[in-house]
Formats: sequence, C-alpha cells, structure tokens
Amino acid sequence: MKDITYAAMFLAVIAIIYAIIYTGTKSGRRTSAKGEYDERQDRIRGRGYRISFFAYMIEFAALMFIDGADLRLPLTDGAMYAIMFLIPICIFVVYCISKDAFVGVGNRINHFIALAAAVLVVSAASTIAQAARGEMIVDGKLTGACITPAYGLLFLVVLISLSVKNIQKKAEEGMADEES
Repeated sequence: MKDITYAAMFLAVIAIIYAIIYTGTKSGRRTSAKGEYDERQDRIRGRGYRISFFAYMIEFAALMFIDGADLRLPLTDGAMYAIMFLIPICIFVVYCISKDAFVGVGNRINHFIALAAAVLVVSAASTIAQAARGEMIVDGKLTGACITPAYGLLFLVVLISLSVKNIQKKAEEGMADEES
C-alpha cells in the first residue's frame, strides 16, 4: 500500500511541475489584458454567480430537511457537505464555459485544459491510494475521504466542458477562414 501512496505523491509532484512549467513557458504569448474580463463576460459571470447562489440556497434547504427528518443516508455528514459544496461550483464553471466567460481576455483555453487534466490525474492517483487503504467507505457509509474523487469528478466535468468549447472555437475559426 505504501507503494501506491508514493506513486500517487510522485504523480502529484510531476503534475504540479508540469502545470507550472507549461503555464510559465507560454506566458510570453499573452496580451497585456491577462486575466481580465470584458463587460459581456462580467455580466455572464454575474448571472453564473446568481445561479450558483440559488443552487446553494436550494441545497441548504434540502440539508435542513434531511437533518430535520432524521433520514439515514449512506454517507457521513462531512461527505454530504463536501459533495453539496461542489455542485454549485460545478454549475457556475460549466455555465461560464458554455457562455464563453470562463477564460479571461488574453488567456488561452489550452492552459486551463492542461491544468484541469493535471488536477484530474493527481485526484485519480490520490483516489486510488485512498481506496486501496479502505478509507472511502467505513461502516457502510461514504466518508469525508470522498472529497478527493468528488473534486476529480468536478475537474473531469470542467475538462470535458473546456475541451468541447475548444473544439467549437476551432470549428468556428475554421469556418470563418473558409468564408474569407
């Protein structure tokens, strides 16, 4: 089991180094408006924040109902709160990506794709190590250790959304080149 833990830590270090090197070597290509959002993107992000806020409110109402009804769920409170915390974040990110408001002016979507892939690899390695140690399910309940695969799932959704958006942009650019 120690070998799996060391392998997971090794993969994490490699992924972090890759992300730092990749973003550092490509930073010279960015414009001076690095990381800034235009007015359209700011409005879209504001709507995304609103949607996420209401998702939080709905979730907290559901959690209050679950607590009040003494329902027995197959997960611990820590696992439930961790998963519920990630859902509105995922909603916000996917909404902004779909409306082309996630990547700021002057940034390249490929950097975000590489970062999401690196986090996904690290999360997968850590999940495998935790599952091998038997930390995910204790006494028939999903424990707080499920936060790692939950984050991995979040970044998988982000990676897929970014990749689809990147493919759409390339297709639009290809059609624009053919028309001119």
